[in-house]
Formats: sequence, structure tokens, C-alpha cells
Amino acid sequence: MPTKEAVLVDRLTPRERQTLQLLLHGMADKDIAARLGISRFTVNQYTKAIYRCFEVQSRPALLAKLLGGDVGVSHSKSRQ
Repeated sequence: MPTKEAVLVDRLTPRERQTLQLLLHGMADKDIAARLGISRFTVNQYTKAIYRCFEVQSRPALLAKLLGGDVGVSHSKSRQ
């Protein structure tokens, strides 16, 4: 039976899947844009669509979700 993440990846467009693959390899937006021959704005739009699909708000949360880390970790410092 496919995982939830695998089902979600199947919902992405081919270009979004390419973008996701490059994100998982740690590439920056400008490098992804150069590799795919598209603008950084377009990469940003694909990234936002990927975030919506996986119900995350950031690249670290996306990577944690897909690579099995803890998505619930907060990086903000408590105020004293």
C-alpha cells in the first residue's frame, strides 16, 4: 500500500515533481531555476503548491515530513 506522501507526490504536476526532487537534493531556488530553465518566481510558485499539497509552511517542515523527521519542532525562542 502506498504511503500518504507517495499519494501526495502523485498529485503534483510533472514540473512540481521535478522541483520537489531538486528541493530534496538541497538545491536553492536560483539553482533549481537554472537547472529547469525557468524563473526563480516560477520555482517559488511551484514550491508554494508543493507546501500546500503536503500541508506544510516551510522548506524544513517539508523535508522533515518527507524524510521522516519531526515536523512539530519549533525553532522560536521563548520570551522571558
